Amino acid sequence: MCPIPLSKDCRILHEYLSENMAYMLNEAYKHGEHSPFWYQIVLQLWQLKGMSDAFNRKFIDRADLLNRSHLNTLIDEVMGI
Repeated sequence: MCPIPLSKDCRILHEYLSENMAYMLNEAYKHGEHSPFWYQIVLQLWQLKGMSDAFNRKFIDRADLLNRSHLNTLIDEVMGI
């Protein structure tokens, strides 16, 4: 992981990964219902979010609380992955 404050290289990496994660989430939700490819991406992102939550000891009591905004937190957590 990058030390805080972030070095120039870490800032560039963080920006790239955050933009890439935002792009994947946007495209996955836009095309996921109609495209088998993007549907699989959505499933993988949910799996990644679950692993991130478990690593950070965040546990969800009710699966019906999981929604797009919950998955969007992956953008903020990208450096901790």
